[in-house]
Amino acid sequence: MFLTKHMGQRLTHLNLADNRLSGITQLVNSLATHCPNLQSLDLTKVRMVGNTGNLHIERLQEGCPKLRVLRMSTSQLCLSNVPLNEQALSPGFPLLEELSVATISNDLNVSGQPFIDDQALERILKTSHKLYVLDVRGCSKVTDSSLVRIPAWDLTHLYLSGSFVTRVSDSGLDLICKKWSHSLIEIDLSWSTNTTILDAAVFAISEQGEKSMLRKMDLTGSSVSLEPVKAVLNNCHRLSALNLASCRGLPRGIKRLYKGHSLTELRAQLNKPDSSQESEDGGG
Repeated sequence: MFLTKHMGQRLTHLNLADNRLSGITQLVNSLATHCPNLQSLDLTKVRMVGNTGNLHIERLQEGCPKLRVLRMSTSQLCLSNVPLNEQALSPGFPLLEELSVATISNDLNVSGQPFIDDQALERILKTSHKLYVLDVRGCSKVTDSSLVRIPAWDLTHLYLSGSFVTRVSDSGLDLICKKWSHSLIEIDLSWSTNTTILDAAVFAISEQGEKSMLRKMDLTGSSVSLEPVKAVLNNCHRLSALNLASCRGLPRGIKRLYKGHSLTELRAQLNKPDSSQESEDGGG
């Protein structure tokens, strides 16, 4: 922990991504003791020497109150078990703007650990009113119960692919999308398998109309229907990228990524009065 002691208050950004660590507890204690100005901590794909590492998040919250970015995707880290009174007394991360805890990876040799559940998410984000970016892809234990209670009201980037809320019938996905429909710039709902809740969620996003800030939507491999897609195309005028690849419930010939001019052409095509499209099962 020589670096943290040596840099002290001068250390504002620390990137330990793609590393093997032997003492996460000692690292957190050292950061909390010596680095009060830390703003960014990247622990993406961190592997532990031995068992899964325990991250004492309350200790980090107390010692690094200026943290704005915390990335722990596909790492072998889980939150330490601490008494409830200690959790309650923690100040949280009031300045946090980005949290990435996805448990998926494009690297086939790296598998994430399902260490984030509702309780863990609430412990991290309890006072994060300024959160803008949230990545919980693949988090099978994060439900709508914790997502709707996130204190931030102006989320701009939300990545939910493969998470619990994209797969079950009563997940409240539409409520989640409605909460941030006014501020979302990018949303990832790819591989969502429940058509009813997905359609409701996409319709909820489209309801902002001309006020919508949405620029990118990923529906790859999902079971979305045609009407909510048309609603987004017609109402979200800032939309610049829409991925409909492998959407089995959509008509033939439109299952691909659209950007720029191709997006304009798709909008015109779907709005033709005499447009008749056949839907099919499977990719196309």
